Amino acid sequence: MAWNGYFALGGNEFINTSRTEAYGRSQSGGWFRPTYKPDPNVFRFFGDQQAYRSPFHDENVPWVDPDDPSSVEFLGVYPLEITGLEDSTRSSTVVESALDGGSPGRVRHGTKQIVFSCLMLAASEEGNDSGMRWLRNVLLAGPCDSLTRPGAQLCYFSSEPCSPKGEDYCADDYRRYLYDVAVITGPTVTGKRTTTNGGAVWNVTFTAVAGNPFEFGEPVRPFDYDWFSPQDDAHVPNDTFTLVPRQPPLVPVGAGGVLRPRPPHQPRYPNQGGYNVPELTCPTSTYQPVYDPACPVLIPPPVVPSIPVNCFTLPKTWHRYYFSVDREFIPLWSDMAPVITITAERSAVKTLRFRFYPDPSAGGVVIDDECSYCAEFVVTYMAQDSELVIDTVNQRVTYRTGGSANSVRAEHLLAANDGGPFSWSTLSCGSAYTIYVDALKTQMMPYVDFALVPRSY
Repeated sequence: MAWNGYFALGGNEFINTSRTEAYGRSQSGGWFRPTYKPDPNVFRFFGDQQAYRSPFHDENVPWVDPDDPSSVEFLGVYPLEITGLEDSTRSSTVVESALDGGSPGRVRHGTKQIVFSCLMLAASEEGNDSGMRWLRNVLLAGPCDSLTRPGAQLCYFSSEPCSPKGEDYCADDYRRYLYDVAVITGPTVTGKRTTTNGGAVWNVTFTAVAGNPFEFGEPVRPFDYDWFSPQDDAHVPNDTFTLVPRQPPLVPVGAGGVLRPRPPHQPRYPNQGGYNVPELTCPTSTYQPVYDPACPVLIPPPVVPSIPVNCFTLPKTWHRYYFSVDREFIPLWSDMAPVITITAERSAVKTLRFRFYPDPSAGGVVIDDECSYCAEFVVTYMAQDSELVIDTVNQRVTYRTGGSANSVRAEHLLAANDGGPFSWSTLSCGSAYTIYVDALKTQMMPYVDFALVPRSY
C-alpha cells in the first residue's frame, strides 16, 4: 500500500504531509489539526537537511516565489484520498464460443489511473490563489524543463519511512516510481471554505495516468567488479595469439568479483578476459501438421509475413564473456528490469550480443543448452566515443555521442540473432541468471554498466 505522505512529479514535490503539517501548526492560527503525524525526522528521506518550520524561514520551499509575497502564505497540498496506485490494470479480451465456453486472449496491462482528492491550505485567499498557480504548473511536470516525452516520473513511498535513532536513513527501500505519468484532468476546485481568522481551505481533485503501468523501485547493481572496464588490455587480431587448451582458469563474475571456474576445455586469449566459442545455430520451431495417409487433404494456415532486416553477419567464432546474477537479487513474486549502459570509449562497436539464461541451480557457470535463453539482443553498431542505454524500465533505447548532451532514440541499433525484432528481458521467479556477452574476436570491448530495477505488476 502506498503512503500518501509524499509525491513528486518530474522531480517536483507537490505533496509533503510532513511539511504541510509543520506549516499548518505554525501559520494557521489554530484551525489546522494534523491527521498523518509522520515521524518527526522523516524530512531527511526527502533530501531536506532541517526540520520544517514555516515558509518564511525554510529554504527551498517548492512554491515560494521571492517576487510574490502571497506565496509564503500558502501552506501546501494535503491529501484526503489517493486511489488507483495499488490497482492492477490487467485485462483480457475474451472470445465467446458458439457453444460452451470461450477463449480468453492474452492478458495485457493497460494504463494506470490515479485520482487525487486533496485540500489546499493557506493563511489567506491570496495564499491559495498563489498556491493554485504553482500547482497547475507543477502538475505539467514543469514549468522550467522542456518535456522530451509525453509523461514524467511520479515518485512516492510504499509506506511511511521509519527512522530509528542512531541508524542510517535508507530511503531506497521505500521509494517507488511510475513512469510516463501525465495529469490529464485538473486540478479542479470543487469547494472553498474560509476560517474565522481568514485562513483558506480549498478542495481540489486531479487525475494522473501512467503510460507505463508497472511500479518500479530503486536500481541495484548486483556486482562491484568492472568486468568490461575500458582500461582493460585492448583486443588485438587473432593471428597474434596461439590458442592453447588449458585447465579451467578463474574468471571474476558474480557479486563482489567472486572467482568461479570457467567451463572446461575452452581456449582463451592470453591476458584476456574472455574465451572463444563457435556460433551455434539454434533450431526454429515451425508449424508441422499431422497428416492422415488415408485422407491427405489439409489446408495449412498462412505463414506470418516477414521482412528480412538483417544488417550484420554473425561470426563463426565469438569471443565470450559471461557473468552471473545471484538469486538473492531476484525476487520470487516480482521482476527485475535490466538497464544496460554501454560506453564505447576506445573504438567503434560492431555486433555485440547479449543472451540471458535462467540458472535455477545457481551454478553460475555452465549452460547445458545454449538455445535455452529467455531473451537476447544484438547491438549492431556504436560509433567510437558514444553511449547506448538499453532501458527495460521504459522500453527505450537511447544513443548519445560524446560531443552531444542530448540522446536520440535508437531501437534500430538492436536486433535479434536472426535479424528480426529483439526481445526485452526481465529477470524473475527467484532464480539466479547467467548472461553471456559475445563479441567479435578483433573488437575492443566497451564498458558495460549493468543495473537491475525492481518491477511489480
